[in-house]
Amino acid sequence: MAEFPDLLINPNPNAPTLDASGNQVRGINIFETIAERDALNITVRIPGALAVIKGTDELYQYTASTVDDTAWQDAANWVGVGSAGGSGVQNLNNLNGNLTLVGSGSVTITDDGNSTITIDSTGGGVTDVNGETGTVTFTGTGAVDVDVITGTGQIDLDLTNSGVAAGSYTNADITVDAQGRVTLASNGASGGVSSLETLTGDLNIVGAGSVTVTDNGSDTITVTGSDTYGLYGYDWEFSVAQSQLSTVGTYEGTAIYIQPSGSVSSTAAQVQVLSSGTWSVSSASSVAGATGLLAICSNLGNARLMNGLMYMGAGAAPGSAGDVLYLSTSSGLLTATAPTGTGEIVRVVGYNVDGDRIYFNPSADWIVLT
Repeated sequence: MAEFPDLLINPNPNAPTLDASGNQVRGINIFETIAERDALNITVRIPGALAVIKGTDELYQYTASTVDDTAWQDAANWVGVGSAGGSGVQNLNNLNGNLTLVGSGSVTITDDGNSTITIDSTGGGVTDVNGETGTVTFTGTGAVDVDVITGTGQIDLDLTNSGVAAGSYTNADITVDAQGRVTLASNGASGGVSSLETLTGDLNIVGAGSVTVTDNGSDTITVTGSDTYGLYGYDWEFSVAQSQLSTVGTYEGTAIYIQPSGSVSSTAAQVQVLSSGTWSVSSASSVAGATGLLAICSNLGNARLMNGLMYMGAGAAPGSAGDVLYLSTSSGLLTATAPTGTGEIVRVVGYNVDGDRIYFNPSADWIVLT
């Protein structure tokens, strides 16, 4: 708009001195939209211009020193203004509606020391702190709900002490409220688990020491499952299985782990005799090979079954189900037919159970045939 050449004289007292119907007075501009502001003719642009955007009831001040299109149309050069005290909104009283603070810099809400800063709304409050890199402090007697936290900043919540002492607890007894906060904690009894009742899942007992299971004298201790269980000593073991034995040399019963120096190696399902301090392969052909401590080798290293069931293989047990088994004159074997030769040893060692398994239970008595 062109400048007035002289003082403005109004010859009509019944008309306004300035008619703003043209939507601008030099340096003070009224626009419907920001697009209209950006399209203002360069001849009437000036640094420090004010622009009122009627469509959104916003007031901006132009801050750049040049007014070319690039600078004039750059939103960063337009700053929302308030009172004459400086840039930005200086005072808000009795604001009734939503307040949105937008800017590339920081937003500071400062208490003057005489007032109370309150952020409140029905069912609302502060619901989002996004990208905050400073410190946000919430205080009060009500609940604080932080819905979204993003960025690399930090939010410190000053929570009321729960009364639980900070520290580590052993075998802790704890109480947790509905929000997951620990409200009560104390050290529990030492010594690990002292009682288990109505256990329906798996129980794994792991430790470097021993595990003791004690019957109270009125109950039955039952172990169920599909694996093999056992009670173990240093050289002695009692083992039971909850599934059908299916590998040669697997067993249920009492086993011994003693392996003196010079003993022969353990071979699954082979009968051996402990004589003169070493294990050797048994034979009913001689007193030395038949009259000592008998055991049948398992498939587990040095474990030798002294008494119990052993799987010999499909149909591999001598004789038929129920037959008495004797020590054989063939080295390391059993037989369902008693030896008959002079000098041979007759010694009962067990029974055929079902053609696949035997019950091994060597008699402490034997007969030398003459």
